[in-house]
Amino acid sequence: MKKLFTMALLICLFACTTKTETPNGDVTKTGEPTIPVTNNNDTGNDEAITMLNSFYKEYVTAFADTTHTSAQQTDAVIKKYCTPQLTKKIAEASLDSDPFINAQDGDISILKTLTIKHTKKDIYKACYTESYSNTTNCTDVTVSKIGDAYKISHVVLIEL
Repeated sequence: MKKLFTMALLICLFACTTKTETPNGDVTKTGEPTIPVTNNNDTGNDEAITMLNSFYKEYVTAFADTTHTSAQQTDAVIKKYCTPQLTKKIAEASLDSDPFINAQDGDISILKTLTIKHTKKDIYKACYTESYSNTTNCTDVTVSKIGDAYKISHVVLIEL
């Protein structure tokens, strides 16, 4: 029943936009990349996957922006979708690459190959294929329910 409600909600959200079906059957709003979100484990939480889908779409879009406000935009997305503890750790860390996409530079094309899968308990794997090297980058994110909302509470990079 929960899956039917989520599916109906997503259909309503996209009903007022122009849709295009890609050759592989994915539906996308005109001008926006397709984000194929998958869930290979029935115990995965659809609300958490939906939250992660929204996070990555907003985050990658802000990260790929080359204007002087990009850092402010990514900080706002992190604050919106991550726990205060994780937000603080990221702000205080000296990182060589971005923790959510494991890259120094962002490219909106990431969204075309992004997949999000539930792996175990409260851990989800976000993966994408880099267009220039054709390699896969994955990040494990832990999702916690805080009140009525799901937030990213931990992030771990995975090298394949």
